[in-house]
Amino acid sequence: MHKFKKYAALFMALCMTVGSAAFAVSCDDSANSSTGSETSESSEETTEKFILTVTVQTEDGTGMEGIKFRLKRKSKRIEATTDANGVATFEAAAGTYELTYVEGNPLYHSGDWTTVTHEVELTENKQLTFVLVDESPNGSAERPFNLLINEDGRTDATVLPANTTYHYTLYRTIADNLIFESTSLKVEKDGTVYSPIDGVIVMPVELNDTYDHITFTLTNTSNEEITVTGYTTSSAAQGSLFNPFALTFDTEITAERLDTETENETVHYKWKATASGTLTVTSQTANTNIVLENNSASIVSDDWTLTNVKEGDVVYIIVYLEDVESLSFTAHFE
Repeated sequence: MHKFKKYAALFMALCMTVGSAAFAVSCDDSANSSTGSETSESSEETTEKFILTVTVQTEDGTGMEGIKFRLKRKSKRIEATTDANGVATFEAAAGTYELTYVEGNPLYHSGDWTTVTHEVELTENKQLTFVLVDESPNGSAERPFNLLINEDGRTDATVLPANTTYHYTLYRTIADNLIFESTSLKVEKDGTVYSPIDGVIVMPVELNDTYDHITFTLTNTSNEEITVTGYTTSSAAQGSLFNPFALTFDTEITAERLDTETENETVHYKWKATASGTLTVTSQTANTNIVLENNSASIVSDDWTLTNVKEGDVVYIIVYLEDVESLSFTAHFE
């Protein structure tokens, strides 16, 4: 769903069109448009009528559906709602009208543009285009920075100007805590403030699925710019999907089941390639199946061989076995 943002109105174009004159935005006012009808008796049944097309869209051209407008002249009122393309059309006789915003899905609008009345002189077919410009600065509550956890479990370095607060979103990770080491940092999430204790800030995140996310703020409480890096901790059992065993080798390694705490019948290993080549895995354990997943290239192989591995690719070796007490396999890379 399109994320709620603070939008300010920018009245970009008011194009009068007759015949095939160029539109600022190409709109179809037939099948894909919502056409308004008059709500009062008309004394101008024989008067020539014109089409007013109203388009509401974001800066990237995405139409905003569900925005209702009212076109008013004296006792005449016509209402129309934008369709999936962001288009609403009105058919009305010549005259001077007031076009106002009525209502709409709050995900699609916010800001002063909803309170502005536009005067429309209708003497021919006409188009109005509203382009909603996101004026929220980066790092604001409406446009938070995305904070991602790298393969080493740490975030990228974040620069915070003096006495500044930035908003962040953390997602696509499994973690119990997000930790920062700084004496000049304050972290806040869901109304709870986390301050340094011996230079360390521990914020519970409780992210149990890669689709979960949290939002929080980082505040530099000092009078100087600081750079901070966070890292996560997880209580997931070693060898699980969320806490795989780390393998380090250039050409070959023989790995065994390293954990003794869990009884999972699936064991996960993670390895980062130091060169380009082909990874082949063999197992000395009966009743074992192995899947290789190149996480960097989104390639999965279930025939125990993974080709076209590039230097720096992160590969997961996923071992399915029946005997949870026994596991041994050899990974060969060349």
